[in-house]
Amino acid sequence: MAALSNRPLTIGRASGNDLVIAHRSVSAHHAELHSDGEQFLLRDLSSSNGTFVNGERVTSATLQDGDTVHLGPVALKFDNGQLQIHVELEPDDPTPDTKTNRKPALAAALVLVIGLAVAVPLLVQQSDDTNLTAALPETPVTPAPTTPESNPPTSTVPVTTVAPTTSRAPATTATQTTVAATTTAAPMTTLVPTTTAAPTTTTKTPAEIAAEAILTSTYQWGVYSERTNRLQGLLAIPADGFYGQGTRTAHVAALTGRGLSTSGVPDPPPPTTAPPATTSPPTTTSAPKTPGGPDWEELARSVVEVYFDDCGGYSGNGSGTIVLDGSYVLTNAHVVADDYGNFCDLWIYAADSASETPHWIANGRVIPTAYDPNIDLAVLRLVDLGGVPTFAVGRDPIEIKNIELGLGDDLKILGYPSMGGGKITMTSGEHSGWYDGEFGELYKTSAKAGPGASGGATFDASTGEFVGVPTFVTVQATGDGLGLIRPNSYILQYLEIANNAG
Repeated sequence: MAALSNRPLTIGRASGNDLVIAHRSVSAHHAELHSDGEQFLLRDLSSSNGTFVNGERVTSATLQDGDTVHLGPVALKFDNGQLQIHVELEPDDPTPDTKTNRKPALAAALVLVIGLAVAVPLLVQQSDDTNLTAALPETPVTPAPTTPESNPPTSTVPVTTVAPTTSRAPATTATQTTVAATTTAAPMTTLVPTTTAAPTTTTKTPAEIAAEAILTSTYQWGVYSERTNRLQGLLAIPADGFYGQGTRTAHVAALTGRGLSTSGVPDPPPPTTAPPATTSPPTTTSAPKTPGGPDWEELARSVVEVYFDDCGGYSGNGSGTIVLDGSYVLTNAHVVADDYGNFCDLWIYAADSASETPHWIANGRVIPTAYDPNIDLAVLRLVDLGGVPTFAVGRDPIEIKNIELGLGDDLKILGYPSMGGGKITMTSGEHSGWYDGEFGELYKTSAKAGPGASGGATFDASTGEFVGVPTFVTVQATGDGLGLIRPNSYILQYLEIANNAG
């Protein structure tokens, strides 16, 4: 029995996997399965033959009831919180041997039951010329009872448990095969509780009318009012009577969810080009090069992939950097929320080396007060599957200081762009100058970033010091582009806010 806790269930041909499938079409490390108690996320690990859900090749997908998954020849069906895996092995000779009463090889069946605790029963079936083994290392095995289906497919041989054949009699002498009796368990039926739907009515209650009146009122940014206090109470967010970015995000989401106009939502005040005031350490303009240069392999371990699934109708990834005490991740605001400011469900992945595919280390939870879509910065708290804060164990957090770049300084960008496949990517460039954006100053750079690298880490190529976060904006000119980087001077205040938020 194996429990799915803070790490994923790995599947593949190599013996070090949690679930070993000894078939040449399955990669050594083929896929991994995650569960947070409510959702089941299947992720392909850059396998040779791919992972397919309902016939479509995927890099990752959230499983729904009725989904069919293929890993090489291994077919999996997800239904009612269970993932049933059926592998059919064809016999060498499709024609039965009437002289020896030899039967075609039976199909091997595996049933992987997944819930908050996941058990993997194992059936090992030997055919004439094929041996398939699937097991969890050092895990006791308990066979699952066979339950007949009401309408079994005509092309599939019914699954029974057969005692392994230890010797084969000569062809001239027929040997009777002893078959263990099949125990048929009564089918389990789960009844859905009967509910009575409330009658449809177009009449709004006084409470609904009052709530809509509060939601559709006109508000003023940054000014205290009892009306704003009531709005915050209605939105179930901390109430202080001041209309700010957190209130605006929740307000827009509530209006959109009810199909109401957002005309009463105020806009943030006009930005200034000066960086926000912080209590950061004194500015450092340069640092001596360390002997042998920066350890890029070690720095890459602290750059993570931030994955989101079905957020505002989209699934994908961005990048981030482990910061502060190792329990926080710095990234872009546009990576962690949809177009309406609703925060995504986030999974955090990291690799043990640049040559390896990243694996799940924690979930990510946005800190609302350290989220700013205008500056395009956000700080996440690492949490386990139960929502309890946790640390990126064994990975050093990146120190962030107020460093100013000089024109022509060499830069390195680390992240997980889609152009780089599933593994971390490093690109090189230079500080190409300064850009006066709508919400403050940014660095221009010739280093390539691309979708997926947003929120990653930019380092001084000489010293290995962190100098800024790549953002998704680029300056287009004659078909070419320059990447933009948000400097540390804007980042420090959000790290301070996140640290104080706990």
